[in-house]
Amino acid sequence: MGGLSLWRGKINSSTGVIKFDREAQSGSVDVVMDMTTIDFGLDDMNEHAMSDDMFDVENYPTARYVGDLVFENGEPSEVSGKLTLHGVTKPVSLKINSFKCMFHPMKLKKACGADAEG
Repeated sequence: MGGLSLWRGKINSSTGVIKFDREAQSGSVDVVMDMTTIDFGLDDMNEHAMSDDMFDVENYPTARYVGDLVFENGEPSEVSGKLTLHGVTKPVSLKINSFKCMFHPMKLKKACGADAEG
């Protein structure tokens, strides 16, 4: 698959649990993504992505990522895990570009956020 442009999409609905213990330098990720909510910002591309040519969301409506945080200099630097997509599980590591925790003004409790790629 390829073309003239690089398409980026997002999955609009996911659920999961992320555990993080800075003192113990440990953490884990378990996220289930609703592949029926994939969105490239173009209806034709969305339909193609959901078809059996690509993600076959009729037969595989979810994807799952499970992994463990890897720490470097006391901070999470990577998630080493496995992605199950289209019924196939493969190892996928995510590089954490930024990670921070702070008081969340809407949830009124401490929360963490990250930007990762892989």
